[in-house]
Amino acid sequence: MPYTYIEQYYKRTFKPGQRVVFTEGKHKPGTVKRVRGDPLYVTVQFDDGHKGLCHPMSVEPETVVR
Repeated sequence: MPYTYIEQYYKRTFKPGQRVVFTEGKHKPGTVKRVRGDPLYVTVQFDDGHKGLCHPMSVEPETVVR
C-alpha cells in the first residue's frame, strides 16, 4: 500500500485522488498522486499544474466550506 511509512510514522493517511492543501507559505490546493514503493514524501499534483513532493506534516486534507 502506498504511503504506508507515512501512515505508520506520522499517523497521517494519504490516498491517491485525495484533495489536499499545502500549508507552508501560500495555501496551494492539489491532488495526491499514485506512487510506487513506499515514499517518505507525499506526491501532489497542484492545481496550478506543478507537481511536488511534500512533507507529510505540511499537507492537510482539503475541507469544503459551505
